[in-house]
Order: sequence, then structure tokens, then C-alpha cells
Amino acid sequence: MFGPELQFGNVVGNHIKKQVLLLKYAVGGSYAAASSCLTLTLTLTLILTLNPTPTPTPTRSLYKSWRPPSAVTSRPLGPRVCGTNCGGKECMPDYAERFNAENKADACCDYCCVPCSEAKCIQNGTCTCRGNLVQNGSSFFDSRGNLVQNPLLSRHSCGKTNNTGYTTAEGLRAGREYVDMVSTIKNRLDEIGTKDIDYKIAGFAWFQGWSDATSKPDWVEHEYEENMADFIKDVRAEFNESALPFIISGPGMDGYESRGKANICNAQRRAADRPELNESTIYVESRTFAAR
Repeated sequence: MFGPELQFGNVVGNHIKKQVLLLKYAVGGSYAAASSCLTLTLTLTLILTLNPTPTPTPTRSLYKSWRPPSAVTSRPLGPRVCGTNCGGKECMPDYAERFNAENKADACCDYCCVPCSEAKCIQNGTCTCRGNLVQNGSSFFDSRGNLVQNPLLSRHSCGKTNNTGYTTAEGLRAGREYVDMVSTIKNRLDEIGTKDIDYKIAGFAWFQGWSDATSKPDWVEHEYEENMADFIKDVRAEFNESALPFIISGPGMDGYESRGKANICNAQRRAADRPELNESTIYVESRTFAAR
């Protein structure tokens, strides 16, 4: 199966005078596919394409399966933009409030992934669990009267990486695909190292966003930006490359007609433009190449 890395490899190979190897980690599933690609410059020609096919997960979003360790550590309960506990006003991410100081989400808002039993907006009667569950005492029931165990406040997946069983080699919690990607690439690099091949990691390409774009809550865009920045920093740390060049390609499958994908493209561009990242991080627009 060929993806965008085919022509990407041609362009990189033409630009870099040394021989180039692309290590591709690509996972598909029932909803979408995501791809990351590590670029090496070598003294020997070698092309290795990775297409592992683990058990499909419901969504391979950056805020769930790809969630990096720093995001789990700093935001274990997701974004603090859920509920309507701010004087009756809806809690919204800063970008949706035009970044005005008086509109910024603060302590009156709940974390989206907080257990319903702990949500302030439920206690104050300004919201309901997941927007549709009925509370009876300390228990929550769906529309069919079925008991829902330990529900979270958001109606949408919050990533669940605050209690994930997946950890990095250093013991840090992270999304499943992040953990698998890092371990898979490191194993391949170890194999290359046993063949006396001299190489240098030249860059990292990231082509993902479909799953996040199909998510409905308005906090997805803001959370994607935060997770993307954490992802870049964590990947650089994983491979001991503090200035590893990062190329981010937006999910441009539907051109400029998809609002959901536009939100993710915006988040990717803002992450790439962050001062602590932008010296060696770039966002590449792909919507102009959408099939008509």
C-alpha cells in the first residue's frame, strides 16, 4: 500500500544528497488511518516500510490513542472547558472566546474527563452527566434504565489515558499508538545499529487528524493544539534529538469543505508556530491537493 510517503520519499531523496531511509509507522482501523514517518540519512540504501495492524480501536485520535506522556501527566482529566457553571455561561476554550481575559475558562469550569460524581456543574444543577444520563442518588442510568458504571462528564471520548494500561519504557502513561510507535521505531533502529550502518535522524513527518476532525465538542481544536505540541516535545525526547525537524501535514482529504478538518488544520498550524517549536517545525497545507 502506498500513501503520501511515496512522493514524500522522492522529494526528500532528491533534496538530501545522502541516501535516505523512511521508517513508516502506519495504523489503520475501522474509522481512520494515521501515519508517522521517521527520516534517516544513511551511508547505505535501505527502505523499510512499517504497516503494523494491531486490533482496531474505535478512534485513533491524538487526544486518545496517540496521546503523548506529557499530555497525560499535565492534563489527565482532559480540557477544563466542560459544564455551564460559570454564571450560567457555557465553558468554552479560550480560542472560541476570542482569548478575551473575561471569557477565559477558569476554576468555575469542570474538566471534561472528571467523573460525574465529582463534577461541580452537576452538584450545582447546571449540567447533567454526559448530557443525557439520569442520576438517582449516586448512580447514573441511560435512557433505557441501564446502570452506567463510573461515567465521565463529557458525552464524548476523553481519551481515558488517565487510567491507561499503556506505558512507555520509562513507565509513563500514554496512548496505545504512541507507545507502539516509539517501541516499534526504536526496535528498527536497534536492528540498523547491528548492521554497522552509520545514520542520522533527519526528520519526522506527521500525517494524522481524521479521527479528531470527526469529534464533535468544541474543545477538540484547542486540545489538539496542546497535544500536538506535547507530542513533538516527547518524540524529540524519546530519540534524544532536541531539535528534530518536524513536518505536520493537515488532514486535507475533503479540501476546504470540511469544517471539522479545518479545525484540526488550524490547531496543527498554531502548534507549529509556537515559539518553542517553530525553529524546526513546519505545517504543510495539503487541502489544495484534495481529489475533485
